[in-house]
Amino acid sequence: MLSGEPSGASRPVSLPILVYRVFPDGREELVRGLRFRGLNARSLRDVVAAGDDAAVFDFLDNQAPFDLMGGAGYVSNASVVAPSLLIDDLELHPLEDELPKLPVVPAPELSQ
Repeated sequence: MLSGEPSGASRPVSLPILVYRVFPDGREELVRGLRFRGLNARSLRDVVAAGDDAAVFDFLDNQAPFDLMGGAGYVSNASVVAPSLLIDDLELHPLEDELPKLPVVPAPELSQ
């Protein structure tokens, strides 16, 4: 959580799930292997637009940052539901770890 953090402080958060680089001509390009840098509650002031979709992110909550999972004894299931966000200025930097190779075969179509 970002609430309750001192002004200017930031804690490690999970990796972004999907990041797209948006060009002036409207073209979008998926970008892999990035991590947030300096993300805190003040970063949300740069939200330009929010989508009308809802994405669900399920995780195990143990009161430790996502990067430190397993750092506490009590674990519970948790979910975050949020729309897509367009943020004007957010600092990202490349991961130091090597990225896993993409699958050769595309994922099967999801049916409802």
